[in-house]
Amino acid sequence: MNSMEQQSPRELIAGALPGEFTFYHLGQVSPQSGESEALPSSLSANGLQAVGFSLYGEMRGLAIVLFDEGLDTSTYTELGNTLASRLADGLSDQSAKSDSIIMVSPPMPLSETQYSILTQQGEPITRTYLHPQSDGTITEIHLAVWRDV
Repeated sequence: MNSMEQQSPRELIAGALPGEFTFYHLGQVSPQSGESEALPSSLSANGLQAVGFSLYGEMRGLAIVLFDEGLDTSTYTELGNTLASRLADGLSDQSAKSDSIIMVSPPMPLSETQYSILTQQGEPITRTYLHPQSDGTITEIHLAVWRDV
């Protein structure tokens, strides 16, 4: 069962979420085992920033990454782009059509208002990724994906 028509949208997206990968020279990024926590209701109250990526082509949707405000925005936007691109590749690979293409938009920083509206659009598929830093700390990056948003 590896056709988009045979799987539910949630199964399809969950099956296409990226696994562990090397993020350029900045080290490994790994999915956290177990269930991801629900998305926070507010960015600012939780010290987070969010960047969105539209998915379009064979399937439409939106992927967002959330990360701490104090982190380098360009680095973690690029990490979000890598996650969204790997997700799109995984979704394309699962399609029954050999020429299926799912593309990713450029990054779109989300305001508090945009994030609030988005989180009311149903339950996304979520996964938390861990990125160890050179000082031994571990950064959490949260990925959320909605279909047809």
